[in-house]
Amino acid sequence: MRRKRLGQHFLVDAAILERIVSAGELSPQDLVLEVGVGKGVLTERLAQHAGWVVGIEIDSDLFTYAQERLKTLTNVVLVKEDVLKIDFPTLLSPFKAERRKCIANLPYGISTPFFFRFLESTPQVQWERFVVMVQYEFGEKLLSLPPQGKGNPLSIGIAKAFSVERLCVVPPSSFWPNPKVYSLLLCGKRRPEIREDFPDFLRFVTRVFRSRRKILKNLIPEVTLPEEIARKRAEDLTPEEWGKLWARVRVAL
Repeated sequence: MRRKRLGQHFLVDAAILERIVSAGELSPQDLVLEVGVGKGVLTERLAQHAGWVVGIEIDSDLFTYAQERLKTLTNVVLVKEDVLKIDFPTLLSPFKAERRKCIANLPYGISTPFFFRFLESTPQVQWERFVVMVQYEFGEKLLSLPPQGKGNPLSIGIAKAFSVERLCVVPPSSFWPNPKVYSLLLCGKRRPEIREDFPDFLRFVTRVFRSRRKILKNLIPEVTLPEEIARKRAEDLTPEEWGKLWARVRVAL
């Protein structure tokens, strides 16, 4: 049933499953998007606490299995589709819920493109929180920020929109089959000041990082920058400095 190419490792550790559900702080007013339903083990637990659970599963065999397992749960909607092709606002708009959350044991092979799509949809969907399992190295890169480390487009985007904490490191023994890597469970809580132009900010950050070795005054000569920012490279800017840079760029361009 498992498709190796999809990077599927099923979470079987009951304590970690409970940690995920607890971190979601779910109530009947919540709609949860679950990415990678698998056999429906986490879906079943989420449905006990949330108003709605919309689960995405691309694998035909797993989708059929989950449908059968969850058929008595009236607040679960399963969608057989590639999550990277789904428009989240369109998918979730029919559901009446006060809060929208994403909770998932994310297939590791799609972590980067999924987070970009998730962030781009943030102003429209107004995600209140995410609780996501990712590969340990990817999670650390997602949280890498100056001055402790080097920034990257996803870490800057995540820091701009969410306050993120590491919940726990998850060993390979918590999955079947055992992956060759450790995992990291992250919880992100929405920041109140997300602007409608956040997707434009994210695209701007991504474009600047394509020339990450250039100092910014040479990379964006059409914008007058504060001296402390002008001489830095993209990977060395703090989230606060990205905010100042975007404020100048938004006005100038």
